[in-house]
Amino acid sequence: MTTPVIRSAGPTDAPEIVTLLRELGYPVELDGVAATLRQVRDDGGTFVAVAADEAHGVLGLVSLSCRPLLRLQGVAGTIEELAVRRDARARGIGERLLRYAKGLASERGWVRLETTVARRRDVTRSGFFESRGFGAADRLTYRWSRLESSHPALPTLEPARPRELV
Repeated sequence: MTTPVIRSAGPTDAPEIVTLLRELGYPVELDGVAATLRQVRDDGGTFVAVAADEAHGVLGLVSLSCRPLLRLQGVAGTIEELAVRRDARARGIGERLLRYAKGLASERGWVRLETTVARRRDVTRSGFFESRGFGAADRLTYRWSRLESSHPALPTLEPARPRELV
């Protein structure tokens, strides 16, 4: 296998990204992934890169987002997704994608780069992130999502009254 090139992902990568994400168990749809990739292209705070070669196409991806945090007095980045095709694992592709993410964080002056990984994932059990300089944080993630059946409808905000901040 040739060394894959890491490049920005675009809407034309959507079919292969769908295959990769479905391999991980995510019920994604082609139209939704393509639309999201178009949004990423126009959003300066979100980045998606793929590792690809001409012979095998997309072998892996990393997506990142960032936001300013007052408590850190700077911008924190999050690795939202880091995935490598099953048939391409243990070849250094995840390592290269992670180095890309760290390089982007450094280049942009982010004060933190973090990720949240499900305990059931192989990458968690293998110590992938710890062996690459990440430390486990003593945190829990709480979610509210309109995509989950426990919250079928989005809440509505009442119109703000004059001089009210919210």
